[in-house]
Amino acid sequence: MPGGRVASKTGELPLEQPSEAMKDFFLNVTRYPRYLVAFGLGVANSVFEPLVARARNPVTAVALIGAAVSGMLSLGLILRAMVIIQPVA
Repeated sequence: MPGGRVASKTGELPLEQPSEAMKDFFLNVTRYPRYLVAFGLGVANSVFEPLVARARNPVTAVALIGAAVSGMLSLGLILRAMVIIQPVA
């Protein structure tokens, strides 16, 4: 075997301690949720801020509430159709 390592009877190499590169990799992976939350909050802020400004008009507020309810209902029905398995008759 190259590098002076001896393979076991199954042909697998023995486990070694993680290298410095792997430690850096896992450190970076643990940072990603923080970036995801920051990105999501930024997108939500840039979407909802103009809607809140427009919601001061009562007609627009009713239309926004109707659009939100319609969107949530549509999303719920789509997800239910995707998840619930119904037999094909």
